[in-house]
Amino acid sequence: MVTGPAPRRMTFKGAEVIVLEPEVYAQLDASRRQLGAKMHQVGSLKRQLQTAVELLDLLDHQVEEMPGCDRSEPGDGACCPKHALAVLLAGRAAQSVRDGARSGRGNRRAGPTG
Repeated sequence: MVTGPAPRRMTFKGAEVIVLEPEVYAQLDASRRQLGAKMHQVGSLKRQLQTAVELLDLLDHQVEEMPGCDRSEPGDGACCPKHALAVLLAGRAAQSVRDGARSGRGNRRAGPTG
């Protein structure tokens, strides 16, 4: 790990302060602003992801409520629109679980039933 020179310390009005060169202070200030912008982006992406999960859950529920054929399992989904959507949603859930396993996170969303 590369470290720069130790910062200069001094006492000012009874409190210890660290004295920085103007260039170092400007660099720290720019880094702080960049971090704040990244945190804002992460928060925005988190909200978008939560919305997407809620919509998928709603779609999953709506598919379960759809009338379908007499088959209890969707198979390849070619029998009716309900089972076609169920197969698509199950494929997305399985892909999401695989992606979560690769990234070290699980997935709370289960595949569709019916």
